[in-house]
Amino acid sequence: MNQYDSANRYADSALSYRSTLNDLGAISAITYTNYPQRGSDPEILLSKVANYGISAYSPTAMRLSDTLLSVLKPADQRYVLFTTDASTISSLYTAAGGRFFYKDRVLGEGRNSGVSVPEMMLIKAEYYARSGDAASAISWVNKLRVKRFTAANYVALTAADANDALVKVLQERQCEFFCRLLRWWDMRRLKSEARFQHTVTRIWSGTTYTLDPNSNRYVFPIAPYNIKLNPEIQQNP
Repeated sequence: MNQYDSANRYADSALSYRSTLNDLGAISAITYTNYPQRGSDPEILLSKVANYGISAYSPTAMRLSDTLLSVLKPADQRYVLFTTDASTISSLYTAAGGRFFYKDRVLGEGRNSGVSVPEMMLIKAEYYARSGDAASAISWVNKLRVKRFTAANYVALTAADANDALVKVLQERQCEFFCRLLRWWDMRRLKSEARFQHTVTRIWSGTTYTLDPNSNRYVFPIAPYNIKLNPEIQQNP
């Protein structure tokens, strides 16, 4: 809704309840014994999963897009701990098969789709960037990033101005929330801003599919059943 001042205020309310982060830099590999399960994860403000848990997301190992891999670097612990080579997914894949999300399979539980501490932190960072305060925006991004790298690999981000800070905040959202469903909502809300518009292209079985920034395919049609129950509902275009 572009009400960033309200978003910042409510993010503060959430962070006053919990503001803890996992230190990924202190972990060399995740297992169900050394990484907190969803119910005890100190980063989670609301534990929420789709019905049927991990089986609701099929396949449970998803290939990362080239767009994501352009910002999620191998030195990032989220890359190291939560993704794996294609050959790990199946012996039929080669290393050229790409990089896959692997956290669900390792931990044996469905990913959390509820709100989290990192999401509140990046909401605040975006608020500051859009308010013209580049220093505060990058400060919030770095508060998160310092827990996402080993000490040897961590480099604090800087921003030339508020616009540069906003770009870095949105890139950090990609790195933090991949395979968490939030990217879709970011694509939808940012498609009205010319500087963030892009056409999504995928090739499947030799056919190229595209999703334009202003495509009606960003929304599903409302089911006829629901319109029958309430004829005043206006169908999506």
